[in-house]
Amino acid sequence: MSMFGALFEPALFTIRRYGPGPKDPLGKPTRVLLFETTADGVLAPTGTAEGQAFVVNEFRATVALDVDLRAADEISARGLVYTVEGTPFAAVVPRTKIGVLTAVLKYVGPVSP
Repeated sequence: MSMFGALFEPALFTIRRYGPGPKDPLGKPTRVLLFETTADGVLAPTGTAEGQAFVVNEFRATVALDVDLRAADEISARGLVYTVEGTPFAAVVPRTKIGVLTAVLKYVGPVSP
């Protein structure tokens, strides 16, 4: 359990990393699952104000500092799938190993059955 365990929702995120796979019968590239893990964290919507409406167009994931999260990873949480946009960044207390990793997520759709 991380230092922020009391603040994080347990096993909220399932992180998946894919790599290139063999081509399908039609010659299209496929992908294979290389890595999968779960992580505790917090999911928060972010967005923009357009006129008088607030539009949610991005989400922010906050996880423990030791979680292996990279750009283009796929994350599922609460039955929805997101992709990591850009490189996740760490916020660390100076001269310590206390901190969190934050990533911007883009909504992809519901989890496929």
